[in-house]
Amino acid sequence: MSIKISIACASFVVAVLLPGCGETRELTFYMQNLEVNGPVTQPPIYITREPKENEIHIIPRVSIPFQKQVDGRIQGHTPVNANGVFYVDTVYRQDNGVYFQDPGNMNAYQFTGSNLQWKIPSVSVGLDVDVALSRKTSLALGATHSSIGGTGVWTYRAGFGFRERRPEQSMGYRFDVGWMWQEHIYEAATVVTDRPLSGSASTVVFYKDREKRADGSFYAALTLNSVKPEWPLNIFFQAGITKQSVTNVKPVAPQSEPWIVPPFFLVIPNQSNIIRDLRGEFSATLVHVTPGAYIELAESACLVFGLRFSFETGLDNPSPNIIISPVVQLDWEL
Repeated sequence: MSIKISIACASFVVAVLLPGCGETRELTFYMQNLEVNGPVTQPPIYITREPKENEIHIIPRVSIPFQKQVDGRIQGHTPVNANGVFYVDTVYRQDNGVYFQDPGNMNAYQFTGSNLQWKIPSVSVGLDVDVALSRKTSLALGATHSSIGGTGVWTYRAGFGFRERRPEQSMGYRFDVGWMWQEHIYEAATVVTDRPLSGSASTVVFYKDREKRADGSFYAALTLNSVKPEWPLNIFFQAGITKQSVTNVKPVAPQSEPWIVPPFFLVIPNQSNIIRDLRGEFSATLVHVTPGAYIELAESACLVFGLRFSFETGLDNPSPNIIISPVVQLDWEL
């Protein structure tokens, strides 16, 4: 989470009602609620059996999480009244329009509820391509697609794998590191308040913005697997970490009801106008633990299945903080 406080000297548009000019004003941005739609980013699983130069692996996979939503708290909610609600007055203008005002003496308590909903698609399908650069290194590329609410989102990843097979131990080892680009669909409810420094009451404008955007972050994973061709079932274990985020949310769409005429005015901040952006950002850090097994279908193909436990460590008060996802994939060597 981050809190950003700055003095602005550039022009921008906010929805505020200016009763006068020349007085120093404080404009404050709050995050009332953030809904994020997108899958859990997961590191790819690569089984190391008999590493060879110039080999190419094609790996389709599917993942089905048991948990479909994680709730939490985003920093930067407005103060609330004794009932836990952000109280505002409705003020009628002479032209029959209305605007909202925080009287300054009602919202005296810190918000302690949940204002984050991370909605997770019920299924994700992906395809990875692993190209050997040598017996010990490879280039890993992949993409995953999922859909929520009828809208599709993509994850793209690129990285390098470092692998080794130790015949004396009948074990394969692989370390992967790379970068992921994850699309999310977010809906943000933002509040902007405008208060003259000489007074306590603030003009209030509510925004609700919905947008699809992509953010990038690293991933890393260590995979160990047995290599016993005579066994009907070999085992593997993977530990990994991924991050995903939604940053720089911009309020651009004010909420409007049929009976509300929101007041929009151009504000040109000067050196004495203060802008405070208290909004937190969605930033999830996930530690993944995946035990599983694989079956050799042929010399060039194996079926891999595991149960992934993703522990969320970056959000404030996540519920649940563990996401469990069965993973099934086919590893086909060209």
